[in-house]
Amino acid sequence: MSVDLTQAKKKAIENIEKSQSNQKKYHDRKIKRKSDLNIGDKVLLYDAAKAKQWNGKLEEKWKGPYYIHEKLLNGSYKLKDFKGNIMKILINGEILKRYHSRQNYIPYIIV
Repeated sequence: MSVDLTQAKKKAIENIEKSQSNQKKYHDRKIKRKSDLNIGDKVLLYDAAKAKQWNGKLEEKWKGPYYIHEKLLNGSYKLKDFKGNIMKILINGEILKRYHSRQNYIPYIIV
């Protein structure tokens, strides 16, 4: 009887590992990473704390601009501000977006 239990346990472990590997493959296929950000690019940082507050709903939810100081393997970045101060924490690439300067922006007015 204990032989059947150990075999059933091994079979269950194999099935779990197979299922987890299939789920990982599916997840990795569906995930979209922003790999177009490079060192020196200007980016904005999403402030998640502001998104959950109702009292400041008209305030900006993006902080910055920052420069990308270092690009790491797992999709995270180190940022630095305009003064050259490097942030100590790593920032996930999912909460960054490219900053477009408005110095050369020419508005189009249609009447």
